[in-house]
Amino acid sequence: KFPITPFRPLAAGAMGSISRMYFDEATGTLYGAFRYQGVVEHVGALNTRDGTVRPLVDLQGAMYYRVTSFAYDPGSGTAFYANHNYDLRDLMAVDVKTGESRRLLKNARIGEIVFNPADRSLIGVRHEDGLATLVRIPYPYDDWRKIHTFPWEHVPTDLDVSPDGRLLSASVNDHRGNQFLRVWRLDRLLDGDLEPIAEFSFGLSVPESFAFSKDGRY
Repeated sequence: KFPITPFRPLAAGAMGSISRMYFDEATGTLYGAFRYQGVVEHVGALNTRDGTVRPLVDLQGAMYYRVTSFAYDPGSGTAFYANHNYDLRDLMAVDVKTGESRRLLKNARIGEIVFNPADRSLIGVRHEDGLATLVRIPYPYDDWRKIHTFPWEHVPTDLDVSPDGRLLSASVNDHRGNQFLRVWRLDRLLDGDLEPIAEFSFGLSVPESFAFSKDGRY
């Protein structure tokens, strides 16, 4: 009555650890960062039509499972990522067409980056002195600005911005190990209002990888 959903492999073999990925519907390309045996860790483009992977730029200091923080601007064809993920984290950018990369911020300590299509800014989490700070990096990405420093052991992860740039979501834990999915109005957040407009508690279960739907309703 309920047959198993059919599937089609998108790559010729196992791809190992993969960062967050972004899909270009026009070209059928998945952009992300990859870490698997026999190949240097890299930001790459996976062609879902023929299964080939085109490396764009090598990574330095990739993480074991999540590889790196990764964000993508489809308008300019720019992928953002972090080097030295177990150290001070340089914020990098690479042109997905040419493979030309450049360093935006040295020793920025910023991860969990996400792209805001409304104003082309990046939002991320900066770690220093044991504290997590939500930061905004406005275009052209030559400086970061503090939004809010969370109390000790309150750490936001898996950030996402709604397609219209109005909402920010994140998984957040507290010092007791409680886990939450929270959604904020971004304009209020930038004005210092930390009250979420929605919250769901997962108890001690860790929520991961939440992302907004295309219409921003879910």
